[in-house]
Amino acid sequence: MLPIWRAFVPLLFFATAGAVLDRALALDLGALGRGIGRWVRWATCGIVACFAAALHPVVLGALIALALVGRFVRSRWGSAPPSRGAPLRAPPWWGVAAAVLTLVVVCRPPTLSYWDGFVWLAKAKIESGGWGALRAATLDQSTDIVPPGYPLLWPLAASWLSMSGRSMEALAAGSAAMTLLTLMLFLDAAADAPGIGHPVAMPAGAPGAATRAAGERRWAALGLALVGVTPLVFVHLRSSYADLPVGLLAATCTLRLVRSVERGGDAPGDLSVAAITAIALAGIKDEGMAHVVALVVALIVVKVWKLWEGERLPLAPGMAVLAAAAIPFNGWRVLLASHHVVDADHSLSRPDFHAAGAIARTVLAHLADTRTWGALWPIAFVCAALVLARGNTFRSATRLATFAFLAEGALLVSAIVFGPARVRVFAFEGTLVNRLLLQLAPAAGAMLMLALADAAMAWQTGRRASPLAISTSPASPVPALTRSSD
Repeated sequence: MLPIWRAFVPLLFFATAGAVLDRALALDLGALGRGIGRWVRWATCGIVACFAAALHPVVLGALIALALVGRFVRSRWGSAPPSRGAPLRAPPWWGVAAAVLTLVVVCRPPTLSYWDGFVWLAKAKIESGGWGALRAATLDQSTDIVPPGYPLLWPLAASWLSMSGRSMEALAAGSAAMTLLTLMLFLDAAADAPGIGHPVAMPAGAPGAATRAAGERRWAALGLALVGVTPLVFVHLRSSYADLPVGLLAATCTLRLVRSVERGGDAPGDLSVAAITAIALAGIKDEGMAHVVALVVALIVVKVWKLWEGERLPLAPGMAVLAAAAIPFNGWRVLLASHHVVDADHSLSRPDFHAAGAIARTVLAHLADTRTWGALWPIAFVCAALVLARGNTFRSATRLATFAFLAEGALLVSAIVFGPARVRVFAFEGTLVNRLLLQLAPAAGAMLMLALADAAMAWQTGRRASPLAISTSPASPVPALTRSSD
């Protein structure tokens, strides 16, 4: 078993720092609900702030300035303060899922089995030598950091949460603690998703409201369970890779932005969590910024769709999330350029359209591999097709999650086409595509969760509206690790 106890004191420190920032900047993280979810949000906020300070004080200052601008805009335009009444209640499956998945992450041998885990934790060991050691080594051209110029948040967090441990067991525990943090952040967002933890409001006196809400929660839990039992997802929960945490953060960002948009942009707590996860995405992997851009593109598409239907959706929350991610993303690249460090292995190049057919066949082969993915991808793409074909049946939240899933997938596949030749070699050898798909798996779960809840809602409405129903009153309408063989 991992020495996960090493992460308790650092998590308490980061949660305290996050709570102070929450209070000082009016982020409203605590207003979203009490219990463990609030501490998870505070701890993530504290880690992200520490990461920004580790990059450069200017990066931290720019993020604080962005938060203050958001606070000023809310007060200037008279946004209603968040509700601070009774604490929100998580759906019944939340505690069971959190406990089971925690055991899956923690109860494994304290040794590494996969080659990329050694790469991540070797960087974490450098940071354990002292604050700023990894940043200095990465910006030094004479050192052999692999790959050069790569984002730093994952190894930094693994070192910090291991209490600057130097053994692989301690660093693996720090990495597992960060995986748990992203997992709990995702479950927290899923519990708060519209129509899931807090069902969509029904007209006063509408019959069957409680039954309908229970049905929505049950089907939503089934959508998340489909992702949880996917073989490769289960394996990566027990590794030190960053791909699954990136996917969990991207799905969290989607769910929180969905909730903010559905409330007309007047949900500062949800928007703050979306911005924090966007910053973390930009700081963990090069693909993280692609996830944020895809989410904003999806929001624009849904906004145009709703305009066509005569409705409006706010675009400002998406722009705020994009700005939050752009600050550390561009700040880090300015630092790399100023120190003449080039990440040639992950930089964009001239697109290789001649390889497009081979890339498509490779991706389809991975999608069809049921030993690795089970039935996740056929179900996910059928669900996406239904949302696109029967848009009026689904809420704006579900449409946004669906377009985000498709846009993230398109950008990740295009990264293979536009990436350097070495990236395509990794894809053809089978060590890359499954890792990119792993980043999409939580997004697929978020889409399935919302779509199944909408489908259950429509089915219940259809049953009540059936002409066979007996009613005493007139009815009213109701609105390497990644190889498949591993």
